Amino acid sequence: MKTLLLVIAFALFAYAASAQKDSARITKPVTINKNVSSKIAGPASPQVNSVGTTMNQIDLKLKELEALIDKLKSQKDALSDMSQDDQLRLQQFMDRRSKMETTLSNIMKKFSETASSITQNIK
Repeated sequence: MKTLLLVIAFALFAYAASAQKDSARITKPVTINKNVSSKIAGPASPQVNSVGTTMNQIDLKLKELEALIDKLKSQKDALSDMSQDDQLRLQQFMDRRSKMETTLSNIMKKFSETASSITQNIK
């Protein structure tokens, strides 16, 4: 399970790195003045469209990464819950073992006392 988490974390890191490369291409935000855009005849320039498309892709990648992070957090919580159950079982087992050792020790002590008492009575 740890290897799966490591693989997913590596994939997330690679995915984030590619998103950073995409965002690094954009050096400054593009603003369009309404007065200038009304004077331009025809559709917006291809550069403006590509920047908008790139920003949308980055937003989608960011949302995907956030969803994956939430999924990993829930899986991590599930694993920690399982380990808490295992820890509780181990603690119960150790308590039972301790009680058994105490009982066995008391029984052996009684046998020893009985044997001593019998030998004292014979003398």
